[in-house]
Amino acid sequence: MTVRRPAERGGLTPEQRAALVELWRGSNRRSVIPVTGGSMFPALRAGWELVVDHGTAAPPFGSLIVFLDQGLLVAHRVVGRTAAGHSLTKGDALIYMDRRPVPPERILGRVVALRRRPGEEPVPVRRSGEIVMGIFSRLIGDLNRAARPVRQSIYSGNPILRRLPGPTRVLRRLNRGVVRWLGDLS
Repeated sequence: MTVRRPAERGGLTPEQRAALVELWRGSNRRSVIPVTGGSMFPALRAGWELVVDHGTAAPPFGSLIVFLDQGLLVAHRVVGRTAAGHSLTKGDALIYMDRRPVPPERILGRVVALRRRPGEEPVPVRRSGEIVMGIFSRLIGDLNRAARPVRQSIYSGNPILRRLPGPTRVLRRLNRGVVRWLGDLS
């Protein structure tokens, strides 16, 4: 699959996105950003719009944040914090946490409302739903990390065990089922 550069699609270049983050971060304003991709399904769906608050406060556990990652704007859930104050993030539909913690200077803002259709009134994000999804999302990420040695040692050399569903497949099914069951809490 060929991916065109953002500038070729009429979008912003990575440098322009970085300048946008610098301009808006901490401005105490709000903006609307369209959703693409599926890493946060069902909390966020392609075609929806995010109302992002560009305040300066550190995003709390479970909240959805928009941040700059390798020139792209990403919306993921905060599932923890490092000692240095960086946010640990994860997409709800993914079983692994993001590789790099997000420093505060790369955070554009926190999602405070969702607009499911253009022109529709935004629906505020429920804090209780954010917390529940944050706990579950962190649990799946930690289980996936703990299962890594199992995948590498047991399943790699045994032909009989390779036919059984491995921990990755089990975690993906568990994640998909629980996320659907919880619905769009946030």
